[in-house]
Amino acid sequence: MKPGKWHALAVVALFLALAGLSYVTSDPRAAVSRPERWLRDAVAPVQAALSAAARWVEDTVETVASVGRLQEENRALREEVARLQGQLRELEQVRRENERLRELAGVNQRLEREFVAARVIARSHSQWFSAVTINRGAVDGLRPGLPVVNAQGAVGHVESVTARTARVLLLTDLKSAVGGMIKDSEMPVLVEGTGDPAGREALVRPLVVGHRLEPGDEVVTSGLSHIFPKGVPIGVIEEVRDDAQGLKQLAVLRPHVDFTRLDWVTVILDGEDGEVRWWPEDEAEEDSAEQ
Repeated sequence: MKPGKWHALAVVALFLALAGLSYVTSDPRAAVSRPERWLRDAVAPVQAALSAAARWVEDTVETVASVGRLQEENRALREEVARLQGQLRELEQVRRENERLRELAGVNQRLEREFVAARVIARSHSQWFSAVTINRGAVDGLRPGLPVVNAQGAVGHVESVTARTARVLLLTDLKSAVGGMIKDSEMPVLVEGTGDPAGREALVRPLVVGHRLEPGDEVVTSGLSHIFPKGVPIGVIEEVRDDAQGLKQLAVLRPHVDFTRLDWVTVILDGEDGEVRWWPEDEAEEDSAEQ
């Protein structure tokens, strides 16, 4: 018989043997034949390797899918956090503005004068603490020289006006000079702007020879500068300096007004006449004196 025929017979015989073995092993039974045991033992490592590889591929695909989902969820959460933070900033800004408006309204009620409330709409970046522009002007009764205040005290005065805007020269500007007095003693002083880049300093010069300024002295407007009425708070003396001879004093004053956060102001329309009852306790003291 030719070799080719032997090969064909061998393949057919092997196929019949495997088919028979498959038939025998497919029948549920407790006993396992020796060839079946050999086959199972031989195939088991391959099956284990293939199973492990399949699990690894499945886990890898699931991990990649999970990473994509997590990245998308993370992006959505970041956007939501940014949106909520923006809302919180807006709410905080509204809260602060409402608080300042309530404070200003309380001062306006005690002024007992004609006034106009105005909003700061512009200020120079190069002269941040020199002047501001407000949204009221000549049509609202404003004119140069009128005093400008807020809930903390003296802000400055109207320098120039247009029909619907006004430029306010601030207390901290180098050109500013306001007549003041020590609140307790009514000793007259002159308050001068310094152009302080932080907007937190002014100078106080005593106008009475021999009168000593002291740290902690409260300075208010004197009503003698033809701008402010008497009694508007200006600031507190923080430091007192003497000249080389010890004859003249120069004090550093911290203004009550926070010039870094000017937003709403009040323009007093009827000028410097009379006195302002600025602090609520002033009214209480006056009522007590009358009784």
